[in-house]
Amino acid sequence: MLQYLSDVLQYRRAAPEVPDLAAITKNNDVASTLLVCRLLIAIAVRCKKKEEVIERIRNLDQADMQHLKHAIEQVRIRFFETRTRTQASRLV
Repeated sequence: MLQYLSDVLQYRRAAPEVPDLAAITKNNDVASTLLVCRLLIAIAVRCKKKEEVIERIRNLDQADMQHLKHAIEQVRIRFFETRTRTQASRLV
């Protein structure tokens, strides 16, 4: 995905983060999962058909929009819980 962003979409960042796919599959790593999601969204909104992609997201029917919002909220909750546990373990 990073290569596609760079080569095809000419999107350059100083030091792009690389998602740890092994951590996602083995440990359900939330931070890496969020990074994959951010990269997918970055590709979608920078591609040749970005206006169409954005419009399709905006025009999701109510049920699909609710599912999307729920999925985002679940990821945010898991990320917050994981982050809080990690910070707490550092204090011990």
